[in-house]
Amino acid sequence: MRYINNYFFLLCFALLLPMTLIAQHTFSIVAVDPETGEIGSAGATCISAEDGAITVSDIVLGVGAINTQALWTPSNQRAATKRMKAGDSPEQIIQWMVQHGEVPDNAQYVVVDLNGGAPRTAGYTGVKVFDEKLHLTGPNYAIAGNILLSKEVIRDMETAFLQTEGSLADKLMAALQGAKRPGADSRCLRDGVSSGSAYIRVADPSDTNNEHGKLSLDLNVWITTNVFEPIDALQKEYDNLGQCVEVSLALKTDNYPTETSWEIQDKDRKVVASGGPYNKELITVKKCLPSGEYTFVIKDTYGDGICCRYGNGYYKLTSGGRTLASGGSFRYSEQTPFSLQNLKNLTLDMKNEVFVKDGGAQIAIYPNPADDIVVIKSDGQFISSYEIHDVFGKLIEKGSNGIKTPNTTIYLDVKKYLSGMYFVTIYDDKQQKEVNQLIVK
Repeated sequence: MRYINNYFFLLCFALLLPMTLIAQHTFSIVAVDPETGEIGSAGATCISAEDGAITVSDIVLGVGAINTQALWTPSNQRAATKRMKAGDSPEQIIQWMVQHGEVPDNAQYVVVDLNGGAPRTAGYTGVKVFDEKLHLTGPNYAIAGNILLSKEVIRDMETAFLQTEGSLADKLMAALQGAKRPGADSRCLRDGVSSGSAYIRVADPSDTNNEHGKLSLDLNVWITTNVFEPIDALQKEYDNLGQCVEVSLALKTDNYPTETSWEIQDKDRKVVASGGPYNKELITVKKCLPSGEYTFVIKDTYGDGICCRYGNGYYKLTSGGRTLASGGSFRYSEQTPFSLQNLKNLTLDMKNEVFVKDGGAQIAIYPNPADDIVVIKSDGQFISSYEIHDVFGKLIEKGSNGIKTPNTTIYLDVKKYLSGMYFVTIYDDKQQKEVNQLIVK
């Protein structure tokens, strides 16, 4: 769903321009925090696609941020970034872009840099950029927008940014909320939302990769099927940070990326994350999801998977160094269930023994925490088998004491386990009797 297609005059205008031009009308902000050294960017647009609003953002680690928008071109983005890396000030970057960049009358720029703790900012709006349009700059921020419902969208972003206390990320998120109203990007007015996609990015001084999705804070949402408010969805993802579990998808399609798509469904089969079809073969996506049960689904419309007839494609979904789903050879689709558990929200029992009542019997796990041999002992209840899962639901080990001669004691060697939390499931004649926590040091 790309709302921009309904604007026939815009399409006709774009067809008269070089093929590298992309209509990327939007409202966005770039800002820095000179005390923490953080560099941030946030924005939204009515283009409802994964590469919608976030396309305008470029952050040069340790230096500053540039958003190039309105009629966006890859060459303008690259040129502006190159000038920043060369040491140009924000004002010098804009002067160079106006003199040497593509279609400067139809472009809009906001630039900010840290400048050794004395931030510099600049903004520019071409005379032919679609109304309503405006850019504003302050000591450590620059904001701009075009094809707006009104200029108040930008003014309200500035007010929210300035009046919000907290981190740079808090202030950027507040700026987007300040812009939020039906038709903030005027093309979205008919759908009663502000935009079709929205993002927030903040680079920490320790970051080493500025690619989209790789920064310390790098959130991106977009409308896929049902219409929703992207800024509120982004706010929800932002609020869930620290209360959710990050998952990363590395996806390499075969030679036909437009055939490939994927989604993550929760236990009620509601789609909570999705992507594709794609126009490139290598994709990396990060999402933060609440603890719970999920299913990863990958699809290929042609029915030949992503490996290996027309290219050696693959997918790998990971979290905390653990592989949740992986593969590449399938037909039309493949599904993999997985579980996420937020360690920060778990209450750990750090005693040396854990006894759990079970119908008059007691289960003891000791020592706990452990780094060598663990004893799992039942007082009065036979143990026929057991399973060990990690916090992501992956089966680590299973064993049996034998159906004919069940025992009350299991000796578990955890020296080969990675440090962390595990769940021990005890069975009595194939019936689950108890689940206990085990901490491996």
